[in-house]
Amino acid sequence: MKAEQLKSLWQLAFGDSREFIDLFFDTAYAPERCLSFTEGELITAALYWLDCEYAGQKLAYLYAVATHPDHRGKGLCRKLMQQAHTVLTGQGYAGALLMPAEEGLRQMYGKMGYRDCTAVSEISCTAGVPVPVRQIGSAEYARLRRQFLPENGVIQEGDAIDYLASYSRFYGGADFVLAGAPQKRQFHGIELLGNRNAAPGILASLGFEEGTFRCPGEDIPFAMFRPLAKSTKTPGYLGIAFD
Repeated sequence: MKAEQLKSLWQLAFGDSREFIDLFFDTAYAPERCLSFTEGELITAALYWLDCEYAGQKLAYLYAVATHPDHRGKGLCRKLMQQAHTVLTGQGYAGALLMPAEEGLRQMYGKMGYRDCTAVSEISCTAGVPVPVRQIGSAEYARLRRQFLPENGVIQEGDAIDYLASYSRFYGGADFVLAGAPQKRQFHGIELLGNRNAAPGILASLGFEEGTFRCPGEDIPFAMFRPLAKSTKTPGYLGIAFD
């Protein structure tokens, strides 16, 4: 029953389809990684997190922070985030990451102690000379991702990979690894690690005329970070953001 209420809140807050919401609950939802507030029998606010790691530190990637539309303006989000920080600290997490969906949310989380910590670049290109590309499974993707991940990058595996696999595909090449979502007319590269110059050749090999690829860079502010311990090291790259 609670899971159904959480799904309803998610849909009200973000407008996502039930099919998409079910993907998260089927692959990455865990009751112990969810906090919520209730008023009577109604869930008025909720958030979730997925485990990740940086420099040997356990971090939490906070996701789908939602407040019921009828209960906004009451400070519920701030209180929920405060509770989350307390719970996470008690469970040994060294810090929390999140990905604001818009500038207003970036400013709001800034008031809660979050600071921009990572940026990305986005490549838009058309098909070029084909390069060898093969579709790979989740386990191989996780292994190759560690190989190509920048030194300051956050390791995201387990449920994060399972969730990503539910709506995307994984590819490997001689000098790159890619998570992407093929669409009708173009290819959306969720994360390209390694040789970014391979992007036009990847499009050609996969049969697309054009596409976009997100990769490590400095152009677009991306994730925000809040340390939960004095000795916490701040990561410099988060690539898998479920935005």
